[in-house]
Order: sequence, then structure tokens, then C-alpha cells
Amino acid sequence: MNTVFRFCIVILLYCFGAVCHADSLVLECSGSVDASIESKLISRLAEDVVQRKSVHELVVRTSAGTRTFVDKPPHDEPLSGLHYYFCDRNGGYILLRVEDETLASGRMIDEATGKVIPGGESVNFSPDGRAYLTWEQPDGLDGSLLKVYSKNGALSWSGFSFIPEANNRDRIYASLENPSWGVGGKLYADATCAGAQKKWRVTLTKTYSTWDWSPQKKCR
Repeated sequence: MNTVFRFCIVILLYCFGAVCHADSLVLECSGSVDASIESKLISRLAEDVVQRKSVHELVVRTSAGTRTFVDKPPHDEPLSGLHYYFCDRNGGYILLRVEDETLASGRMIDEATGKVIPGGESVNFSPDGRAYLTWEQPDGLDGSLLKVYSKNGALSWSGFSFIPEANNRDRIYASLENPSWGVGGKLYADATCAGAQKKWRVTLTKTYSTWDWSPQKKCR
């Protein structure tokens, strides 16, 4: 992945956490995690429950038992194999960064129940704790993959950090920035027209069985 683009994603994730509701639970990974960074994170946040047992084996202790995460080869080729890294601990959850071939995502472990549920490079719970938003980064995608899950890890919605054109899904109609939870568990974001400075506030809204960002406005 381009270094400048990766840096922008890290900054975006930081800003995302900063603008969300003050009472929201946030867990995040600050970009790629190597052995030295992970060791410091474990020592500072989770040395009582997380252990790097070997180079390719990570152990997480919970009240319900131990969970073991084992990497899958190849280990020395870029964008290949499956690898787990400890990232963050907050609010009774452990967040692991998962590098699976060309996708950077995450897993969360509930320390009380031991349950493993989907996570992301960044995870933000709604203020009422009933849902959470994740960011994933497919390599080569000009943007991020956003997903909303219920608290138990069931997927409610999946989309991108942009709105595609209605008649051409390969073209970006508007980019999305600063997603944040609002009153009643609604998800908001700032939309910006592609190639223009026109901005407006949008809400993720369900109409019948379809989720869309609304309102839609003309960009050209």
C-alpha cells in the first residue's frame, strides 16, 4: 500500500475517534503493528491477559477460558497468509489486528464471555452500546470498507467510505468523512462531492430493506 495513503488512513482513523460521541467506546489500531510495537502495547495495556507465546501464536486469557490465535503461512511474503497482532484493550474488549491476504481488519474478544466477534482497524460503539462501527482496509481500495454490527457481532450494514454514483458503481459520487453516532443510535457522516467543495451532512437510513446515505444532493 502507498505510504502516503496509509498515513492518511491512520490520520483519518484518529480523527474518526476524536469526533465521535464522548461516551462512545473506541478501540483502534494505529496502522501496521510489528513485533516491537506489539510488545510495547501488550506491556502497557494487557500484560495480564495477552501473551505472544511464539512468533506466530498469540494467546488471550478471558474469564471464560483461553483463546489462541495462530498465524497461517506464508509468513515472509507481502500481502499473503493470515496474521494476528494485539492492538488495543478497552471497555472489557481486546482488539486484534488481522492481516488476511490483502485485507486489514480485526477481531474483538469479550473478556467476560470469551466470545470472538468481528472487529476492524478501528471500532466505535454507539453511545447506548447496542451497535458498533468498524473500518477495514482492502489493499488498493481508494477508501475504506465500513461495517455496522449489533453488539453480538451480527452484521447489520456494509458499505464504503464514499457514495458511488447511482448509474456507475465504479465511480465516486461523494466521499464520506467524520462518521459519528448520534441520538437514537443513528450514524452520521459529512459528504463531499467528488471533485468539488460542496459538503453536507448525511444519515445512514433504512428504507424497506435497503440502507442508503441521505439526503442525496446533486454534485454536477
